[in-house]
Amino acid sequence: MEREEQIYLKLFHMLNYLSKRVSSQRDEARLTRPAERGEWSVREVIVHLRDHEARTYPKLHLLATTAHPDLRRIGEVRLTDYHPEDSTLTVISQFRRIRQSTVSLLRELPRDAWD
Repeated sequence: MEREEQIYLKLFHMLNYLSKRVSSQRDEARLTRPAERGEWSVREVIVHLRDHEARTYPKLHLLATTAHPDLRRIGEVRLTDYHPEDSTLTVISQFRRIRQSTVSLLRELPRDAWD
């Protein structure tokens, strides 16, 4: 298996693994409560992953579609579509949508772009 395909699979499988674990949990309180004091809750981890992906995707897109990208053009990505009261299932759905865009973008890259 080629290196690129391994990357796609890891990105996608991590999301599926996480989705299976979270989707089966129907008690939102358990997802928003940290397992231990000072730790992040499941929801906080997923929000962090979603937000990181949302900030990274525009940069990847610019790198993939521009001959001489200027990453300073990107600026700060505004996360205005997201609301603090969104359920964990909503957050993971948002993360899934962005991650699928990332994987699609990477799959469309020509082979020499990986070198």
